[in-house]
Amino acid sequence: MTPSPDRRDPAVGSARSRRDRRAAAQESTTHPSEVRAEDGVEVAEDDDCVTAAVARLAGEFAGRVDRGTVRRTVVSCRADLDAAPPPALPELVERLARQRLLQLAGRASESG
Repeated sequence: MTPSPDRRDPAVGSARSRRDRRAAAQESTTHPSEVRAEDGVEVAEDDDCVTAAVARLAGEFAGRVDRGTVRRTVVSCRADLDAAPPPALPELVERLARQRLLQLAGRASESG
């Protein structure tokens, strides 16, 4: 017996809906030429929350973490928070990235 279209596996449905939301958001805000892959994560070149967080955190972690590591960390955090409400993204991305960078800087100072 074939399951009816109304009876979907919730795990599959939620993954599908996240994928659909992400695709819709990218279509509405970026052009394919404005998106690039960085460490396997697609990020819009003009993603304001990434640009602003990198600028602030690069200054905050100057001398402890290089700018490339800051950018990769922020991009990774942005990707991890892709399902968060857009108005909350700037703050959430920066907070998560700061925490990860603090942990990274702490490990570096312990080994060095």
